[in-house]
Amino acid sequence: MGKGTAFRKIVVLGKQYKWRYCYDDLEFVKYPFSYYLFVPDENKKLMVKVIFRELEPSMLIEKDYGTQAKYGDREVWINLNRPRYAALVIAEVFERMVDIKNDFGTKELNGENILRSLGYEFQNFSDRIGRKA
Repeated sequence: MGKGTAFRKIVVLGKQYKWRYCYDDLEFVKYPFSYYLFVPDENKKLMVKVIFRELEPSMLIEKDYGTQAKYGDREVWINLNRPRYAALVIAEVFERMVDIKNDFGTKELNGENILRSLGYEFQNFSDRIGRKA
């Protein structure tokens, strides 16, 4: 599975979840490729996999490390390993995209679309490095 194999706990909007941020640091063909796994304590038969194909993966948690982006009129760094971004995505996913009580199995969602719906703006990876997709 690569980096990020241990689940962590987080409370978002009064509900507890297990979350994991993963990427394979030896995977060069799909780079950049990373994903979140979320399991709500309320329904352990549900796992949500939020896939990112355009944001640089990292296990570092430094403040100014990750993918440079814009949020409103501010320049920000999106670092998916930081609990702040996990909480933002969890809130959006479980409030608007999945039915925490009735869904089960694994649901896959597009992480870049989720962040864009929350107001983040960033270039695609291939555009940032000058590579044709």
